[in-house]
Amino acid sequence: MSITEARLEEVAKAAAREAVQETLLTLGIDASSPDAVRLAQRDFLFLRDLRSGTDAVKRKTLLWFVGVILTTIAAYVALGFKH
Repeated sequence: MSITEARLEEVAKAAAREAVQETLLTLGIDASSPDAVRLAQRDFLFLRDLRSGTDAVKRKTLLWFVGVILTTIAAYVALGFKH
């Protein structure tokens, strides 16, 4: 029994498609409907926006903290010169 290259490619694609769908389903993503895929994409976008937002807040908080420290040091230096 001989299998053609086209049939072999068809079987490989079907196996890959099923493996990917099972993997996504294990991760909680139902890839069987376009609406479910779009919903998962929106969830990923939300998570990316959330991560970007928290990174920005961390960066601004760090800059604020460094500014407060430098201002405090400058104030102590200025008060030291006055006494």
